Amino acid sequence: MKRILIYDCNTVDTVYAPLVCREIMIQDDLIDRLACGYVSKASKEELQKQGFRVMGAEERGNHAGCTFITELVAHAFDRQVEGIDIVTDDDTILAAVVKAQEQGKNIRVFGSNAHSESFIRRCNRFCYIDILQGYEPEQCLTPLSEIVSDVYRIIIEERASGICTELAGLIYKLTKLHAEFDTRNYGYTSMEELILKNGKDIQFYKAGEQYYLEMIDDRENVEHFITSYLSERNNKIDDMQELFDALSEEFERFDTRNYGYASDIAFLLSFPKLEIYNNRGVKLKQSFKLK
Repeated sequence: MKRILIYDCNTVDTVYAPLVCREIMIQDDLIDRLACGYVSKASKEELQKQGFRVMGAEERGNHAGCTFITELVAHAFDRQVEGIDIVTDDDTILAAVVKAQEQGKNIRVFGSNAHSESFIRRCNRFCYIDILQGYEPEQCLTPLSEIVSDVYRIIIEERASGICTELAGLIYKLTKLHAEFDTRNYGYTSMEELILKNGKDIQFYKAGEQYYLEMIDDRENVEHFITSYLSERNNKIDDMQELFDALSEEFERFDTRNYGYASDIAFLLSFPKLEIYNNRGVKLKQSFKLK
């Protein structure tokens, strides 16, 4: 994706400029680099060495200058630009961000926790600038537990639709759900590390050049639990919901869709040992009853 970088020198120290450029260039092509606002002579020379065009000469302030906002809006209508990277700590540019998004531009913002939650969630992606220097940000808007829950939900829903969950696609969906999502925000260097340390029943595998995720197959353990549960209750129960409640309590994040079944009855009938009676009850077949 071809992107342009617009740096708000009034609200963010230019010391971050090379770090931001390196971060963007890992995945995208920068076609231009603009630095807007007040900069010292030394900073201007350093920015120019890094390929920036220094625009405007406003006095230092707490808000983005007119040149910055003008350049942002102008590039929103530039057909050569697919995405705009913005370095700023100024929430008041939100209207300009929305205008650029209305023109189909993907907006990624690098900033600090000085930004409001509403601003962060409006961005297509938000990156805490502190992590570029190896520091953990003081806040992460979305709790890690919610991120992990979304990972499970995405894998289960895609499995139910016959789709293998690709790692790159998972990351993309998480950033769509949570604009500020970045594994480094939570102290992990990669998505694989985050999942392996927080999702004990998820495994990775490689097919070709792509990496995929799937839930670890615990069907044998589930079948053993069902058999034991029914045998302790005279080999049957009158309401299958009781059994599913027990399964959910025994197996964290239990979901029949993870086994490829859209309905509870279809899932139970996939076990040769079980049969349904009165459309609600579940029992072990005679030949499989435990003595």
